[in-house]
Amino acid sequence: MTKLDKEVLYAEVHGVKVGLPQFYDENDNPVVISTNTPMPVTVIGGTGGTNGKSAYEIAVDNGFIGDEAAWLASLKGEKGDRGTDGTNGTNGDKGDAFTYADFTQEELDALKGSKGDPGTSGNDGFGTQAQYEDIIQKLEALETP
Repeated sequence: MTKLDKEVLYAEVHGVKVGLPQFYDENDNPVVISTNTPMPVTVIGGTGGTNGKSAYEIAVDNGFIGDEAAWLASLKGEKGDRGTDGTNGTNGDKGDAFTYADFTQEELDALKGSKGDPGTSGNDGFGTQAQYEDIIQKLEALETP
């Protein structure tokens, strides 16, 4: 029959100490409890008991007034204080610049949009100052005999 050691080990889970009793098998060998070797449980006698009360039913028995939805809503407390900011992480290594070779043809095609509508015709433009002076020089050359 299993027995419970009087000395209880503790583990801290999310800042709370949780007791970890040591169990022994029928030969007084310690039993290691893990996901690979779950705690051996043997039910001796009995046919099972009746279902116990829900937490809501216990709350009503202890004076809570309201339906189950109101009770569930009452379990949420007020918003806590804002925690302190964590420390900044370190910058990662600078990566290489993208090249066309980094993309598939499909990805490159997706970067180009569809052809737009034609624009309106613009006004006739003017030449540069150098072109203007060249035309004037040619006209003057025609006028001089």
